Amino acid sequence: MDNAQGETQPWKRLGALLIQRRVELDPRFRNRQVFSEETHLDYRLIYDAEQAKRTNFGQSTLAALEQGYRLAPGAIREALAGGDLTPAAAPELHRVDPLAFANPQDPVEQWLLNPPAHLKVTPEEISALLITHRVVLQRSAPVFAEGYDREMRELRRRA
Repeated sequence: MDNAQGETQPWKRLGALLIQRRVELDPRFRNRQVFSEETHLDYRLIYDAEQAKRTNFGQSTLAALEQGYRLAPGAIREALAGGDLTPAAAPELHRVDPLAFANPQDPVEQWLLNPPAHLKVTPEEISALLITHRVVLQRSAPVFAEGYDREMRELRRRA
């Protein structure tokens, strides 16, 4: 094995780990373009990292990749050194009064505040939990909150 191939081997391993992580995050992310659009990472950057086409990424680029793949800071360097990719810690959730953040013009929130009668939990319980979850998502990861809103619209449509 020549030296150049030996230097790219950790990057190829990293690429395989990144692909695996991408699909673990959401099965829709089997499509690299969907992942790119939802994380706002450049498609070419994702491709280059996953296919080991480049190995000269700057620290800020590695940090952006870690954020997009929801990895702990430094996880890419750890994986390049032979370790596993470490997922980012889940954000700490704090209970908030959901009505303090409710938007009466938002159809998703209206559905949450007035869920269908066939649900087996009280409307107050589901409303409080889902609106709280949504607020935390919006504060910590606006990109993922958009996906959450789509899922809630789909649930409302099916109900």
